[in-house]
Amino acid sequence: FTVFGTNIMNQSGEAGMQWDTATRYKLLLRLNNDIVSAFTRRDVFSTISQSLGDIFHFDRLSINLFDEKTNSLSYFAAAEGISPTEISEDIRPLAKGAIASAVIRSREPFILADLSTHIYWPSVKAMKDAGLNATMAFPLIVRDKVKGSLHLSYAKAPEHLEEMIEFLSEVSSRIAIAVDH
Repeated sequence: FTVFGTNIMNQSGEAGMQWDTATRYKLLLRLNNDIVSAFTRRDVFSTISQSLGDIFHFDRLSINLFDEKTNSLSYFAAAEGISPTEISEDIRPLAKGAIASAVIRSREPFILADLSTHIYWPSVKAMKDAGLNATMAFPLIVRDKVKGSLHLSYAKAPEHLEEMIEFLSEVSSRIAIAVDH
């Protein structure tokens, strides 16, 4: 994955969230069970938002769907949290979503711990103007096809970024399956 503008250690010099394998498994199982019980797109998104929000804080959550035929993005459901008006269009060209584009093209997570390092991208500038200062995006891949991207954004970059990245990389594969259905 690509991480820009961050020191991933906390102030004491160590990563802080220390999730053991059993804890990670329980969190993933809970998320799976929550998603399976949802019926509509909005319900699935709300369930994902609630489940992730119970695990750690975020200031914005969104899921972009990628349409390969039209090379465009749309929201799976309305974004949760801070919503920069410049990136709230229902359907937009992939080129207007620089972070989503980077994730979709690379098929790898893309992390910006300091948005000010990339304000030359209009979507990043809009996020920064809305009070967001860090973002993480993860590809949603099903059967080797990129279906979209999962985005979590923050007013302040999280302290335990590395562990969150590892966990969210695992979570994104489960979310991809839910989004595909």
